[in-house]
Amino acid sequence: MFKRYLLLGTAIVTLGIFSDALAQAFRYRDDADIPQWGLSAVERVREEDIMTGFGDGTFKPYQELNRAEALVLILRTKGIDFEDSGRVKNIEFSDVSRGEWFAGAVVEATTRGWIEGFPDGTFRPGKVVNRAEWATLLKRAFELEKEENPGFEDVPEGIWFAEPIFNLAANDLIRERSSRFDPSGPVSRVDAAWTIGQILEKPRLMGESKDNEFSSVNRRDARRTAIKPRDFNPNKQGFDIEKKQLSLDVNPKEEDIILDAIGENWVDFGTIRAKNTLEDRVTLHSLEFKLRFESTNQGPPSSFVMQLKN
Repeated sequence: MFKRYLLLGTAIVTLGIFSDALAQAFRYRDDADIPQWGLSAVERVREEDIMTGFGDGTFKPYQELNRAEALVLILRTKGIDFEDSGRVKNIEFSDVSRGEWFAGAVVEATTRGWIEGFPDGTFRPGKVVNRAEWATLLKRAFELEKEENPGFEDVPEGIWFAEPIFNLAANDLIRERSSRFDPSGPVSRVDAAWTIGQILEKPRLMGESKDNEFSSVNRRDARRTAIKPRDFNPNKQGFDIEKKQLSLDVNPKEEDIILDAIGENWVDFGTIRAKNTLEDRVTLHSLEFKLRFESTNQGPPSSFVMQLKN
C-alpha cells in the first residue's frame, strides 16, 4: 500500500531570446564604435524604423541626443503618427516652424503633456537632453508608476527628477548600477537605443495588457502554490498585472492507495484545482508532476501511466 502525498510543477512556456549575434547582420560605417552592450539594441531600433543612420552611412553612437530627436524616438516607439501636416498649423514656439521635420513631434508631445517650452516662448529643439530630462520624458510617455530607490548619491529624494529616475530603476531601464546616476549628463544615441530596445522587450511598458507571456519554467514542491507573474520573466508580462496570480491546489486522497502493476483499472490519486485571478486567459503549456510515496512493504511499480480527468 502506498500513500500519495503530492506533487506539482508549473506551466512551461517558450522562451524567446534576442541574440547579440543578430546584431552582426547590420553594418554602419562606424559600427566598430558601437559598444558591445548596444549592438542588439541598435539593430532592433533600426529594424523597427525608430532610429536609423545618417546620410554618410554612420550611426554616430556617441552623438548627444537633443530635445527634438528625443520626442521623435519616443513617438515612433509608441507607434504614434505625428507627421500629419494638418496638425501643426498652429505652433506656439517661436523657434519651431511648420516645415521642420520635428514640428509634428513637438506639437504631439506638448499636447500630451510630455514636455514644455521655455518662458521666453521657445522650444529649443537643438538643446541636448540630459539624463534627468530623459528619465522624465520616459516616465510621462510610458506612464511609469512603479518606483525603486537605488540610493544614488546624486539623486536626493524630493528633487524634481527623483521620481522619474526611481521609475527607471524599478522598470530595469538603467543599464549600469553604481552609486551615482549623473542626472546632468548627456544622453547619447546609443544610450537612447539601449533604453528603447529595453522598452520594446517589455509589453507591460508598451501598454499591451491582453497577452502575457510568462517566459520561464517555474517549479514548486508543495501541496499548494500560487504562481505569480513576478515568478517569471517580468519583461514578458502585460501591463498592471503584478499583484495577480494563478493558484494551484493539490488535494491527495487521504486513504491508502493500492497500485497494481498488473491490473487495468485507473487509480484515483486525488484532485488538482487551479484558480485564475489574472483576469486574462491563462494557457498552461504543460504540467510536471512528482509523486512521493510511503510504503510499508515494497516500492511502487517500476512504471505506470497517469491520466488527468476534468
